[in-house]
Amino acid sequence: MEANEFVRKITELKPDINSFINSEYPREFIENNIREFNITEKVIKVMKEDEVLNLIENYDLKDFFFYDFHFLEKEDYYSFDDYFFFAGFDIFIIGLNKKTLEIVCYDLDNNEIFKKCASNSSNFLDALFHLKTLQTKFLLNEELISLREELSLLTAKECAELAGGQEYVSFYEYILGY
Repeated sequence: MEANEFVRKITELKPDINSFINSEYPREFIENNIREFNITEKVIKVMKEDEVLNLIENYDLKDFFFYDFHFLEKEDYYSFDDYFFFAGFDIFIIGLNKKTLEIVCYDLDNNEIFKKCASNSSNFLDALFHLKTLQTKFLLNEELISLREELSLLTAKECAELAGGQEYVSFYEYILGY
């Protein structure tokens, strides 16, 4: 998926306040969750050959958040060895291998790859969108909570396929809490 398509799909997925009309969630919770879909286009466009780089260069992602995943602010990006780090998840950092273009979840404390995330940036954006879709379904349909484990494990497998194959499934299981 290209960066602009990712942004378009996230924008289309974004619920409005009326989506929660039958919900018992507090208003502040609802407003915070709606805000987590916010992605705004930057004024100056910079085109890169990599879709994650296009996304972080051309869009403000400071509010975009889900399952403890967030994009870093520009001043927090950094390179280390063969990696360019652009996002965080839990206590880990997400980076792009500059040589292979694979996306990895890196453990800075142990200086090692914790989990592999995707074969490339485009596939990573496909998988992220799929995750955000699942989170939105759970948010808008409280009845699905009883199917949480089953749906999460199925989604982890689907995300891994989108990411480039089953070698990535452990990252998506981890991000979903399994």
